[in-house]
Amino acid sequence: MLSTLLRFALALLLCTLPLTSQVPIDLSQAKEFKVVWKVPLGGSTVEPVYLTDYCGSVGEDMIILASTTRLFSWKTNPVIDTARPEQTWPGLSAFAYDYDGIPPMEYINLAGETWQCTEGDSELGIAPIDTIDGNCWHAPFTNLNAEYSMDIDLDGHLDVVCDVGGGGYAARVVMGGPGAGKGCQRVFHIGRPPTTRHVRTLDAFFPSVRGGGLWHLLQWDKDTNAFYDVLTLWEVTIGRENGILTARYEKVDSLVGHTSTIESYSFSGCLGIADSASMRDWLLCYHLVPSHGNIAAMERFDLTDGRFVSTGEVVTGALVGSHVNDLLGYTLGTEKPVFTLPGGEFCYADNVAQPFARIRWKNSGLQPVAGMVAINDQTGDGQPDLIVTGGDNNGMVALYTLDPAVGVFEDSLAGERLPWATLTGTELTVQLGLPAVIHAELVTTDGRSFPLLVPTPGQVGRNRYDLMSALESFPAGAYLVRVSMGAESTTLKVLR
Repeated sequence: MLSTLLRFALALLLCTLPLTSQVPIDLSQAKEFKVVWKVPLGGSTVEPVYLTDYCGSVGEDMIILASTTRLFSWKTNPVIDTARPEQTWPGLSAFAYDYDGIPPMEYINLAGETWQCTEGDSELGIAPIDTIDGNCWHAPFTNLNAEYSMDIDLDGHLDVVCDVGGGGYAARVVMGGPGAGKGCQRVFHIGRPPTTRHVRTLDAFFPSVRGGGLWHLLQWDKDTNAFYDVLTLWEVTIGRENGILTARYEKVDSLVGHTSTIESYSFSGCLGIADSASMRDWLLCYHLVPSHGNIAAMERFDLTDGRFVSTGEVVTGALVGSHVNDLLGYTLGTEKPVFTLPGGEFCYADNVAQPFARIRWKNSGLQPVAGMVAINDQTGDGQPDLIVTGGDNNGMVALYTLDPAVGVFEDSLAGERLPWATLTGTELTVQLGLPAVIHAELVTTDGRSFPLLVPTPGQVGRNRYDLMSALESFPAGAYLVRVSMGAESTTLKVLR
């Protein structure tokens, strides 16, 4: 009884302490992502799927965009080709795996069907060869939620990690390789470790940079007296014993709210990041501070050595989800892994307080955001660009870039309003619904105009013109480009 009273008194004392260690997010150095184009999809959108080297063909990259009303499948290399949509199964996961040990990789869709690439005997170029449905999960649903693919059982074949934290398990794994069997035989359940606490949820499950089949598993519990939230860190070692896949659990540390750097925790989500650049395992935890109006705070921990070691970085005004897909990793071409915050901020894993880029969601038509994915360079600056989907009843898809040379932000593409024109670097692209004569002129800030493209017959579909030689004769500065497309015209911005 005395112990309980003392703990309660300690909680009250800690709740009155000032938040001296917290700092607000600093956006002063954040670059702005620019909209290259938007396409209204209608309905509710889903997360975009980006497939690289589709069916083993190098450079055959593809983006699949879907909503409850429309579906687009476009090739993206060298740039997105909206004039020739591809026939691709819309439910494919973005993560391929090695079903039979023979290239190319296979794909799984949301219904748990494994699809194999064919040599033209299928209209889609792929055909189903196995089904791993909801019955394999022992749960009343059939959708397979692929999180990422990697060789989790260290047998040399790529596996798919699914449903992290779902159905009472840490994760389920669809094992790759020719010896894994068919259907449910391929499923390996990674269970939750034993615990005497009241388990609320699993907050993170991710591989350690230490390798050797070592994974971090985070559980969000209540302590025995239910005064404080508790994060429990387990190390899970996945391996094989006598040919059978096993998972061994070791409890290595706990984080109790009243012992942290910010009074008491009320957890709402954690994100684990294996940072191979610095060889550190980071944990970003979002929580509320009850005594200060439930303000949002996020703290970064170093888990590399199997302990909760606070880095001292605690920021306010930030949110982070517990879903693995909040992590963009190295796909944006950065030297450090990247994750995103719901406010539209993009952060390096080792610097939450100073995001390096941001997107302003207000009036974008993309709220709430359904998902985002980095794709191959679309603007010519040598860096990947970003596809974002979102919106409730009138969903949108948008292409964003950090390329400073891009100066056109059209609201429509792919036949939604024809004709349209964009200027990417020095390449003028004009999409026509009917044949029309196209010409372009440069307009200076004092109103003078100079020809850039002589009147040229344009064909139905996409027309591209390289204006580099015409633009090189003008000094550096800001200009307008007036593009005429038959009876229609538009004005684009260009920065030389």
